[in-house]
Amino acid sequence: MSATARHLAFALQALGETTNDVAEFLTAGGWTGLRSDGRACPIAIYLSSVVPNISDVYVTPYELVVVTADGEEIDTVLPVGPSDFVSAFDDGAYDDLAAVITDEFGEVTDDLER
Repeated sequence: MSATARHLAFALQALGETTNDVAEFLTAGGWTGLRSDGRACPIAIYLSSVVPNISDVYVTPYELVVVTADGEEIDTVLPVGPSDFVSAFDDGAYDDLAAVITDEFGEVTDDLER
């Protein structure tokens, strides 16, 4: 197992076992993100910031794909807590963790305008 894979496993474990554990952990750390965006969800933002050597992260409710700066690809199944969090977040839960996209004038834009 590579050093990045070990760091990734530890970071996923730190998120917690339940949806609320994950939400509380992300809130405490200030990691927010976009709904239905696997590269910009709060878990992807968190992992990108705490796991060294990551160049890309993609999160779905079921799996996680990480590409390291060295080109290693790590695919793993998300643990239950993070998996349930992604589903709940994408369905509209945890508004305090949802980042808002604005245009150059500060107006909130929707997903279609991204």
